[in-house]
Amino acid sequence: MPDGRFVTANQDHNSDLFWALRGGGGSTFGVVTSAVIAAYPKMPVATLTYNITTAIPSQNVTAEKFWAAVQAFWETFPRNADAGHYLYHRIVCQGPAQPELCTLALHPHWANGKTAAELEAWNAPLFARFAALGIPVNNVVLKEFPSLYQAFNFTFPAANEGAGGSTIHAASRLFPRENFENQELLIKTGAAIRRVLEAGGRMLAYNIKTGVNPAVNQDNAVLPAWRKNLMFAMLTNPWTEGPSIETITTNSKKLVEWMDQWRAVSPGAGSYLNEGDINEPDFQQSFYGNNYPRLYELKQLYDPTGTFYAQTAVGSEDWYVTGQEPYYPTTNGRLCRK
Repeated sequence: MPDGRFVTANQDHNSDLFWALRGGGGSTFGVVTSAVIAAYPKMPVATLTYNITTAIPSQNVTAEKFWAAVQAFWETFPRNADAGHYLYHRIVCQGPAQPELCTLALHPHWANGKTAAELEAWNAPLFARFAALGIPVNNVVLKEFPSLYQAFNFTFPAANEGAGGSTIHAASRLFPRENFENQELLIKTGAAIRRVLEAGGRMLAYNIKTGVNPAVNQDNAVLPAWRKNLMFAMLTNPWTEGPSIETITTNSKKLVEWMDQWRAVSPGAGSYLNEGDINEPDFQQSFYGNNYPRLYELKQLYDPTGTFYAQTAVGSEDWYVTGQEPYYPTTNGRLCRK
């Protein structure tokens, strides 16, 4: 704890701290030195990877055909999530110069406890829709693995799994189920995503099962928007190596403006704290939702002097860092109480 004590936090001891640590930012309240977690039985995994694109001239895939195919792909999200599947995908366009050149890369569609044949059959209706739209599916690869460990190492090799860097940072949005089950809202969501990608943004997203698990105690500080999430999407506006502060500032401001379009079609939703934008407007609502007042109360109780600080952590609004540029918060300055 900030006062140097070691404490145990669980359902029976320091239960308020236990509630806060799970979702409210672990290092906001203290340093977690050890944790007990649950293990699950080993199970087989099937994966599928493929891509569709407008960038192969011989395939004659127009931008309108491509985005119709992307909508068909998004329409499968409720069914996938309800089955416990997980889809990790990217959509990248070539920006304002060639906005019609876009690619959707799925890597992978992940299904626990399934065989490759079962996963192929699961995707047959979607592939039929692609065919009806005149969309060739490229680089189709089905794989089977005896366990999650082997599947993960094959799918996400450590050498390829970087995060952050000197030419990029991300913003994110948790799109709720209703954005995919309500056809009118899905069309608006798709239009908002398309606009920012054609303008130069790059998206990486996950279709994933969330919700409430009645088998365990989920009374915790996890962002309530997570329970309704069906697609977690990250957006970036990268720059070239060695840019000026002005370039980074301009790109970062543009990222916030692009995300305003995503926020507009998902009002009241939120963003994932660990892969969110340091410039996220109203970060208290976006990262913590209606848990924030209680989290702030606990912050004052356990860390009244602000020993633990981060830019968008609970209680950070009580402080400011000197010498900061708008949209370029380096935090290289003096930390002062407001």
